[in-house]
Amino acid sequence: MHDQPPEQQSHTPPLAPGPQAPYPHYPLMPQTVMPRGVKIARVLLHVIGVLNALSGLLVLSAAVAASAGTVTGVGLNRDDAPSLYLIGVFTLALGTAAIVLAACFRTGRNRVRIGAITIGVLLAVNGLASLTAGQVVSGPVIVLGALVILNCRKPEAVTYFNRPGARWRSRIVRMRSMSASARPASPSASQSTARAAT
Repeated sequence: MHDQPPEQQSHTPPLAPGPQAPYPHYPLMPQTVMPRGVKIARVLLHVIGVLNALSGLLVLSAAVAASAGTVTGVGLNRDDAPSLYLIGVFTLALGTAAIVLAACFRTGRNRVRIGAITIGVLLAVNGLASLTAGQVVSGPVIVLGALVILNCRKPEAVTYFNRPGARWRSRIVRMRSMSASARPASPSASQSTARAAT
């Protein structure tokens, strides 16, 4: 009498675990899109930076000419050179800072937003001081500074500049790939490999 072969038990391979973050302390976060108000503030900072940089260079060239005594007929003399140097350096530094901050809007954090608000405040105060001195052309400067402040103080701007950093996202993706490569093979994969070897 032949022995009956044992009944073959159906083996269901375990389900592979779904995608998850490799470490709970660094969850994967979606990349935030730059809001419209932040884009407007960035464009305004570029405009402010270019205008202030050009103005600073012009004032510095006038200071050099006044200190050399080569300016005649415009009411400038050598005594005006120190104040012109100071104004030119300040204006050029303000324009350079505005351009640098505008370039950091895509990857910057809350410090970039605070720096943009500071530049807007400086522009508004400078424009108000010039307006009280009788310079009506300072009105657009006040408007530009106020628009930068308003757009950088919006709730969506605060949320955007407090987003997780791109450096942390790349580190998370790297750790996830390392965790996936170190994960042991499933039983079904090992059984198929053994069958192929026999």
